[in-house]
Amino acid sequence: MKVVRRSKVSAYQDQGKYTSQAFPGITVTPGGRIIASWRGAVSKNEVDDQCILYAYSDDGGKHWSRAYDSFVPQELDGKSGVYRSGQLWFSNGKVYMHICRVDNSVPGRSFFDDASSSLLDCKIFLAESSDEGLTWSSVRQLDTAPFAWLATPVTGPVQFFPDGEMFSQFELNKPYGSSEEWRHLPVLNFSLDGGRTFYRHSIP
Repeated sequence: MKVVRRSKVSAYQDQGKYTSQAFPGITVTPGGRIIASWRGAVSKNEVDDQCILYAYSDDGGKHWSRAYDSFVPQELDGKSGVYRSGQLWFSNGKVYMHICRVDNSVPGRSFFDDASSSLLDCKIFLAESSDEGLTWSSVRQLDTAPFAWLATPVTGPVQFFPDGEMFSQFELNKPYGSSEEWRHLPVLNFSLDGGRTFYRHSIP
């Protein structure tokens, strides 16, 4: 591998209060547009004030658009939440944003509980763009059964096989504050209808 160009997508001082930036994602469309996403937050350990930011470049990364924040989380089962990260992938003429939503309904909790080695509840959502990231569909929740009772943060973008089969990738974590022993495991969840239903899963 050879590095042919370096480019700065997001200077932290240009993002106002969101000076902590992490969890990057990137995809390239057939037309050559590069789209990058990342988590913006006021601090590394912030739970409440964080969001998904993204920007795009149409000249190979020489220049980038401003950073956009287009995803506004809604209540889920009567509980508030925030979007922590979004991973990008282009397939079938669309850009997909694989989103991790974190429950922040109980004030004062950290994302990771050191005492029990557990996470705040994480759910997975998906948004689609048919115009290379200019506009996005409403987000929809993806099924994580039989692991829906666990925290399931995303570990990468959704991806597609040539026959159209898609998989969602995430990690298993025990519920916040649980004292039970838990071994973190990666999961691939497979769908034949674009993530509307999932018919099998694999633990590598």
